[in-house]
Amino acid sequence: KGKGYRTWSDEDAAAFEAKHPPGTRARIAYEIASCTALRRSDIVRLGRQHVRPLKEPVLIGAFKITHELHLPCADKNDEPIDLPILPSLQAAIDALSSDNLTFILGATGKPLAKESFGNWFHECCIEAGLLPKVVDASGRPKGLAAHGLRKRMGAMLADLNCSDRQIMAVLGDTDPRMASTYTTGANRKRMAWSALTTRAEAEQPGTPDLHTPGTALHTAPKTVGNEGK
Repeated sequence: KGKGYRTWSDEDAAAFEAKHPPGTRARIAYEIASCTALRRSDIVRLGRQHVRPLKEPVLIGAFKITHELHLPCADKNDEPIDLPILPSLQAAIDALSSDNLTFILGATGKPLAKESFGNWFHECCIEAGLLPKVVDASGRPKGLAAHGLRKRMGAMLADLNCSDRQIMAVLGDTDPRMASTYTTGANRKRMAWSALTTRAEAEQPGTPDLHTPGTALHTAPKTVGNEGK
């Protein structure tokens, strides 16, 4: 009955950001996972060789995107990955004090294996006070992991009415069933709200609550005559 990895909430993200400021290894790992939704096997490979400047900056409201990420092939399915570098990730990259080719290094100064990265990132969550807790019907306490940020991205895109294909492109999935898990949940919520607000609009002339007025529940009494008898 469980739903896999625990999805990050906005409160979880704010607590992590408060504990791990830009310039730290934890923050660059978090921003990569949060802004790209890459799998951990690709996060540990990511480095400056994958950053490309755009020919012209892209302006989105008050934000400016100046670079993109290009991975020739994803570790899981060999599909190329091309994503814009969102402002918060760009700020985390700019805040790094070293010029190491790989963004995230272990204590020995070498890139991390995906398993080591997962264990280390979980410890960073604990440091931020993000402890395991029960979040679904499995009844098991679940901690936070980088994959939970990937799930958060899928849910956010679904809430923004992005299509299954758009979500697949961001997450690097080739199976539509994965993206549909996010859009189905978002659509269910939207349809439920639409249905009940439609009912509320239909009953506006009546009482403020949605109960049927008492006068409509009874039939007016009639006098029955004794005709011809």
